[in-house]
Amino acid sequence: MKRKMINPISYVKNTRVSYSKFLEKNIKEVLVQFDTENPAWIPYDTLIAIDCMKNASKEETYCNSQIEGKEFDKSLQEKNSNT
Repeated sequence: MKRKMINPISYVKNTRVSYSKFLEKNIKEVLVQFDTENPAWIPYDTLIAIDCMKNASKEETYCNSQIEGKEFDKSLQEKNSNT
């Protein structure tokens, strides 16, 4: 049985970096909207963790290493250019 893979970046509407006083570091956040609910800002790491839990068949390296920096920005630009 083949599973259709859904890119977790497809739900991302925008990104920002904010400073967390609690964690004392910059956090990458993404504005996500999965359906018709209001969009919400969540940590990027949380989005990836949700995707990894949902799709246990994905490569473990994807889930553990996460997409960062230029690769994330490239994925987001490709997603925006397709819409």
